Amino acid sequence: MALINTQPVRVDDLDKTPDATAHVVIIDGEEFHVDLGDINYKLMRAAVDPYLSAGVKVGKGKPKGKRSVSAEEKAQDKAIRAWSAAQGNPLKPSGRIPRAARLAWEAAQPTAGEAPTA
Repeated sequence: MALINTQPVRVDDLDKTPDATAHVVIIDGEEFHVDLGDINYKLMRAAVDPYLSAGVKVGKGKPKGKRSVSAEEKAQDKAIRAWSAAQGNPLKPSGRIPRAARLAWEAAQPTAGEAPTA
């Protein structure tokens, strides 16, 4: 009985040689996934390196820090949580407030010269 190799082999997208490596290229906001062998990768790098070295490296997916929340936003979030709980829809004590809850709270707020609604 003959054995058949069923291991997937990544091939170079240009010349179809085996043992290629996956690369991601982003240009003008479009993301391209390209599988290239060593030779074609070196050729691509040689072609784009002058442009890359003239530019500014933005980073490599550094995790974003938490966004700072103003005292006004904290007070508003606290008011939304209290209002929502009074409406019978308690929210988690921390974290993002669901958009629907925020919109419902905003709709219940009085406009100029109007009495507050429950």
